[in-house]
Amino acid sequence: MSAPFHTNFTRVLDLLADRSVAPLPQDQEQELRTLIDSLPTDQRTVAFMERDRLERAAAETLAMFMQADRPAAISPGLRDRLIASGMAELAGTADQDSGSMPRSGTDSSLPSSRTYALAAFTGWLAAAAALVFAFVLYQSRPTAPSTLDRPSVVSVFESRAALLDDPDTVVATWSPGPDPAGSGVTGDVAWNPTTQTGYLRFSGLAENDPARFQYQLWIFDKGRQTDKPVLEQFPVDGGVFDITTAARDPSTGDVIVPITPKLPVRDVAAFAVTSEKPGGVVVTTRENLLLLAPVGG
Repeated sequence: MSAPFHTNFTRVLDLLADRSVAPLPQDQEQELRTLIDSLPTDQRTVAFMERDRLERAAAETLAMFMQADRPAAISPGLRDRLIASGMAELAGTADQDSGSMPRSGTDSSLPSSRTYALAAFTGWLAAAAALVFAFVLYQSRPTAPSTLDRPSVVSVFESRAALLDDPDTVVATWSPGPDPAGSGVTGDVAWNPTTQTGYLRFSGLAENDPARFQYQLWIFDKGRQTDKPVLEQFPVDGGVFDITTAARDPSTGDVIVPITPKLPVRDVAAFAVTSEKPGGVVVTTRENLLLLAPVGG
């Protein structure tokens, strides 16, 4: 009958899983080696088998990315970790302890757990680094212009279309404000009070330099009871945005921007766009009021 699993076994598997994606920080690498040394021989063997399975899965996943006609999207964080892993290994810095370590299986006797672990880690890094580097080169290769938008862009257009199909959604048209930068700009605002979501659409709004200024949306809420007329009240911050990085409809050139209200909006009266310092402001002076979109006339 086999012994019960050591209390460190689960932590070893967790670290091995992380290790299959990218090199561990130095403190976790040392922790893993120490924990492996603490395992009974049979459980150490199981851990190495699990390590091999994770390494194969990582290699197969990278190979899938490289072989796809249109590589699957991966998160920026994971992509950065993969790139760092590959470049570190190619630079010879991923595991400074490796030296000329023996490979698994070069001796019929079971090597010490420390030697076995180090050899195992170095072996997968060499293979994974080549795959990662090839993957980065593949992703960076020149490609012919595509009529498809980025997945995030497609999602914006699809989400806006779905919002417009909702009977609760209200649509307000932009009118130019006192600032001449709003002259000639057209478009509208789609807002759903139930879901508290919405989208801005612009045509003709000039691209901004985010280092100099950003556009900021304001939402006037007549559900906030004050003794001032609604357009003289402090509006709700609807978020800052840049035309340079916004989703753009390739067929019309219209720019679509999601609304990100900082507070719940009870009963919207109007939307406004101003130009503000980078990062936006808490309270606008309305000196640079470009656009206004009253709701309900």
